[in-house]
Amino acid sequence: MDDFKLITGIGPAIERRLHEVGITTFAQLAALSPDGLATLMDNVAGVSAERIAKQDWTGRAEALASTSMASVQAAPKAREQEEEGMGGDVATVAALPDTTSSTEAPDDLQLELDDATFEEVPAAESVTSGADSSRIRAEIGFRISGARAAQVVSRRPSYYVHILAEVAASDEMSVLAAAHGRLEPGVLEYRAAVEFTAPEVGRYQLLSTVVISDYNALGVTVGPKLKVIP
Repeated sequence: MDDFKLITGIGPAIERRLHEVGITTFAQLAALSPDGLATLMDNVAGVSAERIAKQDWTGRAEALASTSMASVQAAPKAREQEEEGMGGDVATVAALPDTTSSTEAPDDLQLELDDATFEEVPAAESVTSGADSSRIRAEIGFRISGARAAQVVSRRPSYYVHILAEVAASDEMSVLAAAHGRLEPGVLEYRAAVEFTAPEVGRYQLLSTVVISDYNALGVTVGPKLKVIP
């Protein structure tokens, strides 16, 4: 877990939020666009894409990641042999910016997302809220593929699912639901379901994200528009 506080503009609160959404390394941070990072940050403490770009979070993270990698490569050969004896090869995956519905790490890992489905939950069927609460259930499927897919799932890394809502005609973003689980050996296809309370009255664009933080893999897909009326 890298120390994000080395980057100008990132303090303890923002660092905690980054960890909550599965971003724990400089390489992960460097791979995100300012817009994608602002989306995942849920506008915490006034964070915006403009602020991230101005303070060059991703550029600084890339430089720090390169420094860290150089330190690792300079380690004694004996250390490399020790690591190989303990666990064999370690997959190194760099996520691409989240500008499409899937994020791919070339040659090592592919994280592909299906379109998320959303449906209103009848009050009588909801087990997590009162009868007068409006609830929505979201389901999203994703699959792991690539040259090292079997190796990745065999290590049972955690994955994180987030449902986000962007307020129409503004940069405000909120996290409506979050869930996490673990990949399972031999299983390459997954489907996650989350239930959440509808946001306040207004118009929203829904988005879904899946993050496999241990391998710097991020997938984002745009969902339907949501109109909440009184």
